[in-house]
Formats: sequence, structure tokens, C-alpha cells
Amino acid sequence: WQMDYDQDRCVLSRRYGSEDDPTFLQFIRYQPSDGFVFNLVGRRFATSENRPTLRIRFGSNGTPVRVEAMAGHLGKLPMIFANGRLDNLDPPNDGALPPAAVSPAAEAAANEAEVALSGQLWRFRLGSMDKPMAAMRSCTADLVRSWGLDPQVQANLATRVRPATSPSRWLQSEDYPMGMLMSGQQAIIAFRLMVDAEGKPSACSVQSNIARDKTFAETTCKALMRRARFTPARTAIGEAVASYYTAQVQWVIP
Repeated sequence: WQMDYDQDRCVLSRRYGSEDDPTFLQFIRYQPSDGFVFNLVGRRFATSENRPTLRIRFGSNGTPVRVEAMAGHLGKLPMIFANGRLDNLDPPNDGALPPAAVSPAAEAAANEAEVALSGQLWRFRLGSMDKPMAAMRSCTADLVRSWGLDPQVQANLATRVRPATSPSRWLQSEDYPMGMLMSGQQAIIAFRLMVDAEGKPSACSVQSNIARDKTFAETTCKALMRRARFTPARTAIGEAVASYYTAQVQWVIP
């Protein structure tokens, strides 16, 4: 496994296949979490569907779980991206704490990935994932520190940042960049908002931009800074503190 430290994300990746026909698996975290973005990259994952049917199972026990997936490209290679957890539970998507942490024992048991995509089935040998995920946790702690926050304080928050207004109103149909709409372009933008102790966003950072240029990214941050409002994070003694909020935006033409 290879760990890549980025300014806004931690990427754990592994290469399979031949030099002429490589396949890559990627686990990406944008913050400390038990969930991750799971990317499948390679020619074998080419599909004509924008939202293909994808089922994943980590480990050798249990039933593969259907997850929401989207198709795209990483450079010239087809890519399928989805969200997941090594215990095969749905990751939270509202900024809340997960119901239970994935234990080191569960990580160690997730030694393979079974992937079913559009009628085809693959199994990838991962090896024990406890040490790779320990490295991922170290990386995400460094991310939080680089944002000017104390990782320990953030890990022990009594309540995390939560939307005070509906996220569905933060981006509106009229925000869709006209040039992108006319040319049929779509995008997925992963973003991080730094949120002050009053619940107002103080900065917006694009953590991942699955698009051809920066238009969608710039539009996303501009709208979020103007409309997003939050209930601030609080410590165990009820003190409101600065924190962050991460999520994804899917720009999809109806």
C-alpha cells in the first residue's frame, strides 16, 4: 500500500494488474472518520452508466452491500467512486459521529474486497488492513493540525458542527454554471468549510474536484460561503469552538 499525504486529503492506494493494464484501488479520507471514499480505477471498470449498480463487501463474511456509485475518469482511465466503511455499514453523511468505530480487529479481518459492477465480479486481496488504516488515522490527524485545530480537541467534541439550515438550499439550480450546463458537463466536488464558534463559515477549501476545470469548484465555494450556516461544535463542558464541516456536492444535469 502507498500513502499519499495531500494538503486536504489522505489517499491510501494499491496497484493491481499488469503494466499495460493496471487497476488501482483507492481509499480516501478528507477528515478523521471511519468512512472513506472508495475509488476503482482501470479499464475493466468502464461503463456507459453515469450511476452504475455497485455492490461491495470488505472481508470474506456477510452479504455484499449496494452502495451509491458514480462513473468518471482519472486521467484517461475509467473510474468508479463510492463511499464505504470496512465494516460494510453506511457511512454518515450529515457530519454526525458514526454509531460505532471500526475496531482494529474488524480492519484486520477486511483482507479482501469483493466488487460486483454491472454483472461482473472481482475479488481483490487487500491483506490485513489494520496497519494501513492506522497510517490513515495518523495522516488525518496531521490534516486537522494543518488546519490550525487541535486533533485531540476535535476528536473529543461532545457535538460536531451540524447544518443549521437545509444543505439542499445551499446550492440551487440557477447556480449551475451556464457554460457547463450547455456543454453537458457534470462534476463531484468534495469540500471543507472551516466553521467558527458562531456557526459561520470562515473559509472554503476544495478537497477533490472531479471535473475538467475549476468552474464547478469556484461556484461551489462561492455559494456555500454565502448560504451555509451551522450550529457550532461544542466541547464536553458546552463551550462552542471552531471546527470544520466536510461533504460532497454532485453537479448532475437532470
